[in-house]
Amino acid sequence: MSGRFGLRRDAAAPAGSGAMGWLWEADFFVKNMLQQEGWHAPVFALVAGCALLTAVGASLALLVAARSVPEAACVVRKLVMIKDGALQMMLSKDKKWAKLPDAADARIPPGARCKTIIYIRHGESDWNEVFNRGFGADFPGRLFAALVRELRLLVTGDSVFFDSSLSDTGIAQSLELADALRDDASTGTSDTLKILAGKGSLPSVVTCSNLRRSMETALIGLTKRFELTEEPLHVLTALQEVTVNVDGIPLAEKHAVPEFGANVAQYFPKSFKSSNPSGSFDVSMNTGNKPVDSNGLKRMMSFLAWAFERPEACIVVAGGHSLYFRFLMRTFLPGSSTFQGKSRKLSNAGVVRFDMYEGELGAGSSPAQRMYVIDEQSLQVAFGGFQ
Repeated sequence: MSGRFGLRRDAAAPAGSGAMGWLWEADFFVKNMLQQEGWHAPVFALVAGCALLTAVGASLALLVAARSVPEAACVVRKLVMIKDGALQMMLSKDKKWAKLPDAADARIPPGARCKTIIYIRHGESDWNEVFNRGFGADFPGRLFAALVRELRLLVTGDSVFFDSSLSDTGIAQSLELADALRDDASTGTSDTLKILAGKGSLPSVVTCSNLRRSMETALIGLTKRFELTEEPLHVLTALQEVTVNVDGIPLAEKHAVPEFGANVAQYFPKSFKSSNPSGSFDVSMNTGNKPVDSNGLKRMMSFLAWAFERPEACIVVAGGHSLYFRFLMRTFLPGSSTFQGKSRKLSNAGVVRFDMYEGELGAGSSPAQRMYVIDEQSLQVAFGGFQ
């Protein structure tokens, strides 16, 4: 497998986060970085190699303690995430893939399957608060405050940068969506908002990514729905954001849920506030962090395959991610489409509804290639807008 800087990975190399896996990762990384050409190669090799080897050494000392000390286990988990973050940033091609044929060339046969998708972007996260508000005079203060918080959380299951949670602003945005659903469900005329409230014309299922800001937005924004229906929230790795930043690395491991801060969890539906909230989540499709050799297209296709196998007519992506949504629009809308979602960011807690068809390419050939297509005429902004 070839990485971002031309690094080669042996497919037979040991996997996992154990000591042998870590030692191999460090050896693989440093050796390959030393083979790079140009003035920057020694710098990359020295900095990245030292970081990985330091993490390996520290983890070996902590692995024994982690068996009996919860705090040590949290530190080990974060060292694993530092290693994963370094590998993602240096090796991942998450935003790069062979372009699919134009959706305009696809044929929608009579009786083709169709799913209505309601996509809600997550509220502002702690990461967004630090890095997405510009780099003016107040940036150093925001960054310093975040670093201090991160150090305080080192021996806990919480984090500021890794799997970034909702900020205070993000919580408020999710509560605004909850208020809009509560008001419209009783007095409004928007079928989209009624569906989100669990009272619309189409049967629906709610899903989110395996990142905390996604789950939190779903549980706060749709809290009345969950209290009404008592349905589970389906957590999918296939919806994980298209990014190499560390805020896109989940705290929760395979088939698990993460730790939520009390400032956020206080707004969750009652069934998700219990001492064992995992029963309220369906984590069967949470396969852990996306592999280094994954990319956005692979996950989008995996999500759509899952969606079209669901019995519900409507799929609610609650707390989806901005780049993921933009790539959905660019990939499955006709190339000639001028829809603003192809180039602009959906606002925090913004809601867009559209119909996705299962079409085919190469009509007349056997077998025809499956191609998902968004009906451009079905696109509608139900809440919020674009930035």
